[in-house]
Amino acid sequence: MSTGPRVGVTSLPSPVCISEVAASAAAFVALAGDEHLAGTNLRTAFHLTLNGVQAIPYPWSETGLLHCFELSDSDPALLRRLMAQQVPVDWQIAATERSEVRVAAASALGRVAASAPDLANAIDLVVATIVHGHHGHLGGGSNSSIIGCYWLASSTEWTTETWAEHLVHEYVHQALFLDDMIHGLFAVGGIELGSPEGLVCSAILRTPRPFDRAFHSAFVAYTLMVWRSMSGHEPAGLHDVAALSRCIDQLQQRSWCLTVHGRARLAELSELVTVHASLLELAPC
Repeated sequence: MSTGPRVGVTSLPSPVCISEVAASAAAFVALAGDEHLAGTNLRTAFHLTLNGVQAIPYPWSETGLLHCFELSDSDPALLRRLMAQQVPVDWQIAATERSEVRVAAASALGRVAASAPDLANAIDLVVATIVHGHHGHLGGGSNSSIIGCYWLASSTEWTTETWAEHLVHEYVHQALFLDDMIHGLFAVGGIELGSPEGLVCSAILRTPRPFDRAFHSAFVAYTLMVWRSMSGHEPAGLHDVAALSRCIDQLQQRSWCLTVHGRARLAELSELVTVHASLLELAPC
């Protein structure tokens, strides 16, 4: 274990930062929101507008993060879309565990707020609802057509640190969906992104994935590195950074998949990872 000072990375990639996320949310409300939303706080206006525009609405609360353990008969499409496949009959978390899940999530959000208040504010703005449920070995997921809500296979066995990483992980997906909706990240459609020519080794799963999934994985992996540094945990190892660098290199080799905006986002991330890698190599052992 290192006996020297921790290697720290505190610069979040732009599409995850509160300033960029708030600007994109405001732009979306201005573009698609109703006139009567003028003067409404941004979080409320954002989620009201999302629910008015997106094909599948989601339940949410103006007072803070909503934990959903049951869905009404009118909401089956929401869970099917979030899980991206057939919903198992036994998807619901046991009623006896729900209170513990709420408390654990609140504790993790408190940890994020204490260590990275801007990140916590960004999560609060973009994420209105978590649908808690089980689906085999899957841990959770988001869908670009339902910004503002995701599902999580929450467990009472998770530590506060595990909870916090799940919350940060899924937030990054949401922030990238928003960035893509407002500015456009990908220059080609899903068929091209998932073609053999578009496959890229994921920074997280370390297996070939469609271009857009791998793009997301790079931002998730780096943001988690930043979060771990902010929260005082051991920094990522060179092996993890190498996997992330390999993913970014392969993404850049397939830059035809990206818009000018997308290329700029990826170039910035590449610079951040290069700095982080150099810090790791210089760290005393």
